Amino acid sequence: MKYQVKLKTGFFETTNYHLSITSGAIQLTPNNSPTNNSILIIEQDLISIQLSRGRLAKIEIKTKSRTIHGVIDEKQNLGEILQELKKNIKSKYIYEEEQNE
Repeated sequence: MKYQVKLKTGFFETTNYHLSITSGAIQLTPNNSPTNNSILIIEQDLISIQLSRGRLAKIEIKTKSRTIHGVIDEKQNLGEILQELKKNIKSKYIYEEEQNE
């Protein structure tokens, strides 16, 4: 399944990507140019994946060489993404939800 995310690609710049989760890998493909700037992360390179829900749903993917920050489209189900990750990727997961007061 593909999920819509906006990845931070510059200081004040974000780019729309499709997040795909397969057995042993995460694929990030830009919506506008699927052949350019695609990112493949294999689970051996992963350090951790953090999902957090507050005003916005966010994702942070830490690998051995970089950290990727993104905002998950509000229409996407964060719990579904977490379950898909757990089913296909062996890594450390952090899931946080801000409490409304």
